[in-house]
Amino acid sequence: MATPVLFALAATVGAGVRWRMGLHLPRPLGTLVVNLCGAFLLGLIDSWSGAGATVAGTAGLGALTTFSTFADDLVELGRARPLLAVAYATATLAGGVLAAAAGLALG
Repeated sequence: MATPVLFALAATVGAGVRWRMGLHLPRPLGTLVVNLCGAFLLGLIDSWSGAGATVAGTAGLGALTTFSTFADDLVELGRARPLLAVAYATATLAGGVLAAAAGLALG
């Protein structure tokens, strides 16, 4: 019974952080920041075991990060500023891999 409650709590925290970030950073910058932070944190908690890792990674970081907003941002940028869209995609994908690697190294 505790695990569903922890999932709900972690998802609420993750979504709340993403929402607050959106208030302070415009899209697509806010999306980039939460996705890079999420990749780093997932790498960091990868060494954890048990329900804590599942709750934090799936619910907390799943609610924090957002692939759908990344895709929407990319389409919108691609229509208006194609080169910026390429830079955004590269920064998100390469930055995400590097952030996850850094988290793994520190975890």
